[in-house]
Amino acid sequence: ACAKQAISMQINEMGYLHPTLNNTKCVSCGICHDSCPTSLTFKNIPYKCYSFYLNNKHDLLKSASGGVASAIAAKTIKDGGIVYGVCYSDDFHSIEYRRFETPEDVERFRGSKYAEPCPPDYRQLLVDARSGRKVAFFGLPCHIAAARIILKSKDFENVTLCALMCLGKASSQLYKSFIAELEAKYNSEVAYANMRWKKKDWNSSYIRVDFTNGKQFIENGPSSYLGLLSHEFFRPSCYDCQFKLANAAEDILIGDFWGAEYLEGCHNRYGTSAVIAFNEKSATLLQNLSDSKLIEVSLNDILRTNGAIQKSYRKPLMYEEYSKRINQGESLQKLCQDNWGSIFLYVLKLKYALKSMLPDEIIRKVKRLKH
Repeated sequence: ACAKQAISMQINEMGYLHPTLNNTKCVSCGICHDSCPTSLTFKNIPYKCYSFYLNNKHDLLKSASGGVASAIAAKTIKDGGIVYGVCYSDDFHSIEYRRFETPEDVERFRGSKYAEPCPPDYRQLLVDARSGRKVAFFGLPCHIAAARIILKSKDFENVTLCALMCLGKASSQLYKSFIAELEAKYNSEVAYANMRWKKKDWNSSYIRVDFTNGKQFIENGPSSYLGLLSHEFFRPSCYDCQFKLANAAEDILIGDFWGAEYLEGCHNRYGTSAVIAFNEKSATLLQNLSDSKLIEVSLNDILRTNGAIQKSYRKPLMYEEYSKRINQGESLQKLCQDNWGSIFLYVLKLKYALKSMLPDEIIRKVKRLKH
């Protein structure tokens, strides 16, 4: 929004991109403040809620949960549209926003990436919106709020803003350290990465990294060093997120449907998405997705096991110290051992190793009893 280009995104000492002002260019017009999503309210009201999963098992296994994001992206491109989303860089050393226009691009778009990407090109988004072509923009709720501001209004019927249910975003340096450690260990460059690989089914989430020398790294995601750190240490603003359900700017909110096993016909062992549509336009789009199962549910069905939609995570006591250590590229193993202790890490890895061996039906019964 700045006409003088006085603001640039710089990495701060915590390892996060932060708007930095060039005082020699700034004319104190106040447009940056007035354009900032944190200065505005949106207050969209949920219109309809659904469970969703792809019928094609092959496609479903490649998605993080039920595949609704890739289904929307594929339909948008099939209709001659444009998709904005996050993918790995060509060398897998970073995570970035890209503009996609071909079916092949959707494959790069699939899956979760647990790190902060560089911001998208919002000016190009506005150009595409004005072109009249269909546009699907995927991002975290804060990215969506910024996109809503850039679009100025809700009059772009050709644009669908899709937010991802978010607990918080980890530092890009954390991901870079993870890749650097693996490339040093395997003495090879990364050829493929998947942070939510379904080795068996949706209950067992793994990190999988393939290397150009043919070697492969596979580890249970939730108990891995990257998984633990990326789900604990977020961008500072994530601990007081202003874009939860009560102040949503998106047309559609999507994520894992934890708790789908409690609802008749909603659970798929290979992944189920929870979907909240905020208007008739987005509900119609969801109903027109082919080769999938869409079941209407209540908002409470989604909220009772997806608390991150409404509430921010609590900041860890040692947040500042560990965030700085992450940004300095310290060993992920040492960070985890110092923060949680070796015994806890061992027990956690054992727990998830046992869980990965249990049949889906047993896990579902345990969850029902626990609930």
